[in-house]
Amino acid sequence: MIVIRRAEYAAAPMRGWRAWLFHAVALLAVTLFFVVLISLLLGLALTVVTFLIFGAPLALALALILRAFGQRGRRRGPPIIDHEPLPPR
Repeated sequence: MIVIRRAEYAAAPMRGWRAWLFHAVALLAVTLFFVVLISLLLGLALTVVTFLIFGAPLALALALILRAFGQRGRRRGPPIIDHEPLPPR
């Protein structure tokens, strides 16, 4: 019977310029991630604030104008009954 075993050993820690390079790339990646995330959140916040400042008052004003002047030009007829009236008891 032949048994093949691999040597179990812990990986050696990085040292020197390789460690500095790894940490620099990791720092750059994390910084880029946070810059993109902050930019997206800032854009979303500006969109919501812009709507609340301009869009909501404009929608409210248009709704009030349509409510005030919307019913005058339209004549309403009698209500439509789509069923036969019930016979008297």
